[in-house]
Amino acid sequence: MLWPPRRQRPLLLAALLVLTLAACGDGSGSAETSGPAAPAGFTVGYGVKAYHFSWNASANATRYELFEAPDGAAGPMPEMHIGSALCGTSYIHSLAPQMLHERVNASYRLRACDASGCGALTAAWVPDLSKAIGYFKASNSGDHDGYGASVALSADGSTLAVGAPGEASDATGINGNQDSTSRGGAGAVYVFALGTSWSQQAYIKAGTSAEGHFGASVALAGGGRTMAVGGWKDVHVFTGDRGGWNQQAHLEGSKMPPPAGTEYRIGFFGTSTAIAADGNTLAVNALFEPFRLGETGVYPTAFVFVRSNGAWSQRAQLEVAKQMDFWVSATLALSFDGQTLAMGAAGEDSQAADIQGDSSDNSSAASATSAYKPYASYGAVYLY
Repeated sequence: MLWPPRRQRPLLLAALLVLTLAACGDGSGSAETSGPAAPAGFTVGYGVKAYHFSWNASANATRYELFEAPDGAAGPMPEMHIGSALCGTSYIHSLAPQMLHERVNASYRLRACDASGCGALTAAWVPDLSKAIGYFKASNSGDHDGYGASVALSADGSTLAVGAPGEASDATGINGNQDSTSRGGAGAVYVFALGTSWSQQAYIKAGTSAEGHFGASVALAGGGRTMAVGGWKDVHVFTGDRGGWNQQAHLEGSKMPPPAGTEYRIGFFGTSTAIAADGNTLAVNALFEPFRLGETGVYPTAFVFVRSNGAWSQRAQLEVAKQMDFWVSATLALSFDGQTLAMGAAGEDSQAADIQGDSSDNSSAASATSAYKPYASYGAVYLY
């Protein structure tokens, strides 16, 4: 092809651009009403955080334009053109970029357009927002599974992990037999991913079918490609994406030599887990570490693991040097960069207030009438 002189090229490129847009209209959002009649049959269906709009074709229409009033016709926010120029008679509008309550009164209108302009808008449609709330169940739902006991989302909200620590299949590993019910309390985790719609991506079990309550806790790194799953005695780390998942590590707290008169008893290791955004720092709680002989309380502990070149190692064991009610499990949170760890201890008995008070005080312990009474203690949070 011979190109015209340089000074004529902008005109040619502009003409090509106009021809391209004309194939599906210019999407200008013009207020003209000289175009086709308003589309009939404008209606809405529902997906998970999504509206599925559809309509009948208008005669001679080359494109359609959909408008959203985010807070309804009477709200202060302006009506906006969404979805660019639509050539077909359906459109899926994702609500993923915002919480659903931000569109509780939103209304939608549609118009048809052709080369001469755009016609009148349809009457406003106000969808039933409650029908766009996602409702997820296990692929092998069962009694006593405890599905939903733990949940985690990736940073962009497109990967969801759900723990079911009572699930009873004797399967092991990834995507095994879900039909078995012979191992009550084995536990499982279900991973869902958002593509064009939500679907279950994986059914994940521990490497053993023992009663480990796998899924008591679950944590996802920011990108959703590293997942830690805790039970009552260990933690498994998995890596994966939409192409599949694989176990990368099996972690247990190290048993350091105990002092005289002390029995180290690591119990409920993994009932709380937290992972940094990059997936390379993991914190795991332990309820009974250590357990002093002749005592009924616990010393809440967090184990910190780090990953380097795909291998995990224990970096620290952070023990609160104070006995607490034995029924209370520590809860954990890690900062985005993994450099700050918060450990909650609801069984702590100091009556101190505010920050850096007398942590050695134990005066509220006598007021607890039962070690099993929920939240009988004052509680505290430790920051590392």
